Amino acid sequence: MSTTKDTDGLNIDAMSMEAIEAELKNFESEERKRLGLPVDSVKQWFDAVPRESTR
Repeated sequence: MSTTKDTDGLNIDAMSMEAIEAELKNFESEERKRLGLPVDSVKQWFDAVPRESTR
């Protein structure tokens, strides 16, 4: 992937951010399959911080 500089000094990638995200998602899915990891997203455990005082 090549990058160029525009007049503001910002990098412009040859691929759009959407294409990069799609490629990364595809790579992650393939690697999860190859390694035998769950492909579906896992719901993480969440413990809410108690907000009421017990005193």
